[in-house]
Amino acid sequence: NKLEWKFTQVFGDKVTAEKVSEEDVINAMSFDTTGKYLALGDRAGRLIVFQRTLSKKSKKNFSEFNYVTEIQSHYRDFDYLKSVDIDEKINAIEWLAPQNDNMFILTTNDKTIKLWKIGNKTVKRSEKFINRKYLNEQSLAMPKLKVLDQGLCPTIKRTYPNLHQYHINSLSIFQDGQNFVSADDLGIYLWDLESTKSSYLVVDIKPEKIDELNEVITTCTASPLVDNHFVYGTSKACIKLVDLRENANCTTKGVRFDDGSMKQQKNFFTDIVSSISDVKFTMDGRHIVSRDFLSVKTWDIKMPKTPLLTTMLYEPLKTKLCDLYENDCIFDKFDISLSPDSQYCVTGLFDNKFHITEVANHSNNQFELNFKRKTLSRPISKNFYEQIPSSFDLSKKVLKTAWNPASNCIVIASLNCLFFYNGF
Repeated sequence: NKLEWKFTQVFGDKVTAEKVSEEDVINAMSFDTTGKYLALGDRAGRLIVFQRTLSKKSKKNFSEFNYVTEIQSHYRDFDYLKSVDIDEKINAIEWLAPQNDNMFILTTNDKTIKLWKIGNKTVKRSEKFINRKYLNEQSLAMPKLKVLDQGLCPTIKRTYPNLHQYHINSLSIFQDGQNFVSADDLGIYLWDLESTKSSYLVVDIKPEKIDELNEVITTCTASPLVDNHFVYGTSKACIKLVDLRENANCTTKGVRFDDGSMKQQKNFFTDIVSSISDVKFTMDGRHIVSRDFLSVKTWDIKMPKTPLLTTMLYEPLKTKLCDLYENDCIFDKFDISLSPDSQYCVTGLFDNKFHITEVANHSNNQFELNFKRKTLSRPISKNFYEQIPSSFDLSKKVLKTAWNPASNCIVIASLNCLFFYNGF
């Protein structure tokens, strides 16, 4: 069934967006497994949590979100071995399965991974007797407890050792809830959630001579069904599906996915725009959806030589590649998020625009963010072309998107603002 999307909520306004400071820019975003909570991290190291409620403002109920709590998850640090600053910005957020009323969240900056517990805390105090003068055996009673304060209380549970030599770009928890993987530019580590002493380097692409470096890891995601499978993407348009049961050292192992058509149409920008920004498994585990600079591709894990479907998001952007290269925007990484049934995919673009595509066909709709609560959208057909206007703003980037795993609700981050859309 086709979904009709409506712009339903926004946090932020046009004035603050135009004067936003660097530390307030949203850098990571993730829903929990139930879809009840949304966590986001900014470049100041703050972890902010929102809670979902059902609004009854219209005939059809839709999701709305309210602010719950804020944690200073990371602080600016200094690496004494390399004599470099470690930024406090949060690069990735991963939710664990809730336990009772407690929430557990993994967060990471460039070097340090932390596990947070957020649970309900109630502060009570016994009531005092107003007048002790008239107390006697008959009127004497046990004092009652009075609730003074009640709310969510964050607690740091674990801080994992700084084993990564380069900037961490991804976190992903396995389906068993016991292990997770973290990826930096040249390596992927396998962690036991309960152990803070060590981890295992399962992928290492660092060359013997660093001058020979020509490829970096850009993203990594664990399988939603198989505890031993994960997939990672690189800057060389390579996607690799790895099975830890095959070999503990997965650097040279795994199934490699390559799009041969990219090599046939090679030019100066080909290697840059073909870099994998993000990759996700569908819920059945049989397909992989990847995002590069210009397109979204769907892969069958049994057919690694060519994608099943390639959807060009916005082909007129090809005319701007020189401008994008000059201001380094061509190196921006856009993430993707799949709907609960894995039929749709949402991903961002420039000029406060984002796209919702269908995984199984070429359906592609472009939406434009605004502060007037208007749903602005248009279909983008195959081989679509138009002249890009001079007002097309490359600084307004939609890098982070998330799809609620329990409903057709998506959240779009642009600078320091959050935009919510609901599908009916």
